[in-house]
Amino acid sequence: MTAWPFAQLVPSTLSQSILPGWGASNVTINYQGSPDIETEVIRDVASFGRQIGWLTEMLLAQRDGDPAKAAGAEAKLREAAAKIEAVKERRAASARTAAAEALERFRSEHPDRYARFVLDRAAEVKASTGEAAS
Repeated sequence: MTAWPFAQLVPSTLSQSILPGWGASNVTINYQGSPDIETEVIRDVASFGRQIGWLTEMLLAQRDGDPAKAAGAEAKLREAAAKIEAVKERRAASARTAAAEALERFRSEHPDRYARFVLDRAAEVKASTGEAAS
């Protein structure tokens, strides 16, 4: 006979994260731009430190008259800039697609509210461009 009748209901192992989300890899910084883009750039392209390092290397190499070293750092910066632009373009396309899909759902589920929404946005656009609202 089991010493405790509910023993089978108790998990055999227990684990719990201590201070979840705490640590250098989970630091949150308030970026001027899009935090999602910044996070992806840091993760997949180059950290801020690496980018600043390339700038520093290029600047010091130019000052020291070492064009080969400056060109190498510039090439790294140009490659990173192209990758960053690709991240931004992909994210913009993804956001546009998501917005279009959400608007289509809104239109199909709430046609009257959608029509009012579109008219309101059109009026806002006209107002922001200085056109008279119709």
